[in-house]
Amino acid sequence: SFYARHNMSYWSYISAVNAAKSWGMSPSSVSVTSEGGQLRYAALFHRRGSSNWEIRPSTRAADYQAEFNAQVAAGRSLVALQSYMHDGQVRYAAVYSDGIRGAWLARNSLSPLSYALYHSYYSNAGYRNTVLTGVDGASSPSLAAVWRR
Repeated sequence: SFYARHNMSYWSYISAVNAAKSWGMSPSSVSVTSEGGQLRYAALFHRRGSSNWEIRPSTRAADYQAEFNAQVAAGRSLVALQSYMHDGQVRYAAVYSDGIRGAWLARNSLSPLSYALYHSYYSNAGYRNTVLTGVDGASSPSLAAVWRR
């Protein structure tokens, strides 16, 4: 079974996350949009997976790598990622969870050319692209991706 909510305010989003946790559900994705200076949230949860998960819905690009490193150090891997613009800054909405098997690689703040080069290299090494997000609205397009083997 699943639980999905969309067009939520921050406090409605927090309530939905807490409800999903209490029902033993794990997040599959989170999405955030910035409309008129206000953030709106959407989330999808499934009744499967780990109870050791975290959602970070509004990480600034400058803080993303430190957050990513902290999540990996806690034994979680990146399972879903979305980028968006808010207040003129790139932000990331991410889902991290444990129990993901196999090798994986992640890259962020990529230009389209850098992404194409990484994609070619990782694909030739047996990885497949499982997450791709991009934002255009900064000074140049910025992409982030995850590859898994």
